[in-house]
Amino acid sequence: MTKVLIYGAGSIGNHLSQAARRKGFSVTVCDTSVDALERMKTSIYPTRYGKWDDAITLIQSDSEVTSGEFDIIAIGTPPDSHKDLALKAITFNPRILHIEKPLFRPSDDVEVFAKAIAEYPDTMVTVGYDHAIAPSFQAFLDYIRGGVYGKLITADGATREHWEGIFKAHPWLAGPHDSYLGYTSRGGGSACEHSHALHLTLTTLTAGGWSGVTGTCKLDMVTGEKGEAYDRASYFTLENTKGQVARVVQDVLTKPTEKMVRAQLENAIVTWRCESGTDIVEVNSYNGERVVRTFTKTRPDDFYYLMNHYAALLDGSIKYAESPIAVASGLAAMKIIATGFKA
Repeated sequence: MTKVLIYGAGSIGNHLSQAARRKGFSVTVCDTSVDALERMKTSIYPTRYGKWDDAITLIQSDSEVTSGEFDIIAIGTPPDSHKDLALKAITFNPRILHIEKPLFRPSDDVEVFAKAIAEYPDTMVTVGYDHAIAPSFQAFLDYIRGGVYGKLITADGATREHWEGIFKAHPWLAGPHDSYLGYTSRGGGSACEHSHALHLTLTTLTAGGWSGVTGTCKLDMVTGEKGEAYDRASYFTLENTKGQVARVVQDVLTKPTEKMVRAQLENAIVTWRCESGTDIVEVNSYNGERVVRTFTKTRPDDFYYLMNHYAALLDGSIKYAESPIAVASGLAAMKIIATGFKA
């Protein structure tokens, strides 16, 4: 049986645990907070999924974890703990090391991290941009790769989502000031928290054959009455070696939510949209053809698709180098996000 160790008993830890159990994996969750473990067992998990799963093991310390004991280690803690925890967890030699998005804080050194994990070539390091491996987004990418509608000219991505939805899903948090979310320096704010849009757009550009993509980030920073300091909006400009340009917008302001990637091909516009309970892929070609495909799903399904992807990586049916969530994609996103803090 595939064995999974998850760091963090918060929202992401619960999602990852339920998805892994749904896949039939063995799950152990580690959190140094007794309160967090208790909240997972008595509140978050049963409220979301109907009842607590007694097959999940809860621990406060990983002191007894041995090298090679777990096939997958997942880090679902706040971003300001990701780097140090990842560098520790990789020494346990898991076959897959999953790090939630964003990969870490904007101030963390991307190159130092990349060099450190390169010392463990047998571990496939991934980043938690789960939308990229959803069936809907893979269907969207098929249109980009297929060549039927010509080459990719440009793309626009957006995650515009007022973060009241986040706090409704995390009732133990009093607001942005009460977690990393309200502090860009800790990996919160729109640039990091909503970086699905940046990652999905970069993935789209790769599928469209763009090479040497670089980017810049501009931030709209605000400070709050309780000390929080975060970017309420972030704007990205991406460019390839040929001078073609793509754009991404992310914010924590917009209602209703907009999550999308729009690809402008030579002979069609292809759009992916993530809506409540449904992903939509739409093709509007210049010859008048219109195709709309819908993919019904739940939020837990996003994480189940992730576990299916990991099972395929483990059995070799998907090559790590071809995974849209391989760590190189997360490192690329962080390099671009970091430009907003160096201007």
